[in-house]
Amino acid sequence: MKLWGKNTSLGEVDFNAAEWVYTPIIQSGGDYDLKVSAQPNEKNLKPGVILSSLGIRYKSYCASMGRTFLISPSKVCVKMFFADQ
Repeated sequence: MKLWGKNTSLGEVDFNAAEWVYTPIIQSGGDYDLKVSAQPNEKNLKPGVILSSLGIRYKSYCASMGRTFLISPSKVCVKMFFADQ
């Protein structure tokens, strides 16, 4: 892959051996399905909490990654998100 070819720290990564375990799932608006079996939908994103997750397999190793984004969140949302820090 041309994009990754410039990063020498990736060594001998075989990008042809990488595949989606599940397609990216992006959810917002308080309607969240946190199961691995969740399906993406056609709803437009809404400000506040946005959850994203994806799964990739490289050879026999599977990895799942999730991220939370706060986009113009309410004060209550921010307070809850940072409550245990």
